[in-house]
Amino acid sequence: MDWTSSLRIDWRYTLVDPDTWVDAEELPSVRSCSVKWDAESDLLVSGSLEIDGGVGDEFYVRVWCDAIQGDLAERHAVATLLCQTAKGSTEGTVRTDSIEGYSPLLELRDDKPPVGWSVSGSADDAIAIICSHMRAPFVPYGTDVTLASDVVASEDESWLDMLWAVCDEANICFSVDGMGRVVFSPRAKPWSLRPVRTISDTDERGILFADRDYETDLFDIPNHFEAIRSDAGEWVKGVAWNHDPASKTSTTRRGRVITHREMNPDGLPSGSSQEVADEYARRRLREESVITRTYSLGIGYMPLRLGDAILFSDSKLGAEETVTINMMDLNCDVEARLGLTATSTEELWSA
Repeated sequence: MDWTSSLRIDWRYTLVDPDTWVDAEELPSVRSCSVKWDAESDLLVSGSLEIDGGVGDEFYVRVWCDAIQGDLAERHAVATLLCQTAKGSTEGTVRTDSIEGYSPLLELRDDKPPVGWSVSGSADDAIAIICSHMRAPFVPYGTDVTLASDVVASEDESWLDMLWAVCDEANICFSVDGMGRVVFSPRAKPWSLRPVRTISDTDERGILFADRDYETDLFDIPNHFEAIRSDAGEWVKGVAWNHDPASKTSTTRRGRVITHREMNPDGLPSGSSQEVADEYARRRLREESVITRTYSLGIGYMPLRLGDAILFSDSKLGAEETVTINMMDLNCDVEARLGLTATSTEELWSA
């Protein structure tokens, strides 16, 4: 199916059995629905619905998109949400509930491990232990990784906090797909991703509006980085320099030194060797040596996920660039407009 060309979209809603994770029954009385995906949110996905007749205090809803284009018909799961009734109203004999919904990760956020709970060793084993505390299925990373250090729970941390901590230690990421499954995958650099789709203002269902914001201030981007660990009588300083003449922020090109310094960073533990400290400084200098451009786009709905790379082509702006999606919002109505916030990242130093 060509999602950039004209097609018809219908929205369907089903109640989900949380024990089997399959659709239980149709939910025909949905007045409106919107879904938001946000990479900065710990739950990643949220939504709101208006439902006539009342369903219950807490339940799972799956949102479906039925797309028809000529003789082709496809059904795609948009989101699976754990819903709670926020408020309601009655008009005559009709009751309408306003519903707030969140990804199945809410089950992990609502529960806490024992104080002092810890995990080490295999990241896949740690993920399996943590995900056993929610009913949603998960897709493991598959290539086992050893955690860089132990992950220990404090008294106010949830199972979801532990999941994020394990993934940070293992340098992997996770997402929630339309079926509500938690999917684990490698953490890739944005500029290394291949576009899954090309979106252009010349398409029938392409770019409806486009804004660009630039964060191109080079003045604060360092070419010299120091990381210092000083405690318990131990002292080590990791150092990294950008002298690359091909880099616009290097000491060679700029003719001056711009230093960033971190004291006792979490990523440089006590007892680190000089080699470890220098490698940490090099990694942090690479991370700081980037320029980010942010795009806001409005397009016709098509199946996309947080973290997907798309090739954005806009003839009016004279722009063609690969960008990574970090936020989406969808109104499940006749217009089926999908709002995107996406960023492109230029790496200025990679030594």
